[in-house]
Amino acid sequence: MSDIFDIFTSLKKINCKRKNTNQQKEECFILQEIKRVKKQIYCDKNWLNVETDNDLIEACIYELKALEARYKFLFRIAQNRGISVKFLQEFSGEV
Repeated sequence: MSDIFDIFTSLKKINCKRKNTNQQKEECFILQEIKRVKKQIYCDKNWLNVETDNDLIEACIYELKALEARYKFLFRIAQNRGISVKFLQEFSGEV
């Protein structure tokens, strides 16, 4: 997945309002990535519910597993950096 490499290359491009320091920009980016991955997981779960082709069902399952692993990775990074625990707790039980 090229998305992993996109995380690190786009860290420099983050432009969050009211965020000044690099640490604050990273926090904003990690939260945005978590939100984006959650949205992808939601879409893939819906796709899995309506798909009928066995090969595409298998592809969807692999995609979901990859997204869930990415979400756990981002969640762990956020927790280790002490990023907005209240925000993260809203999503922790949904994956």
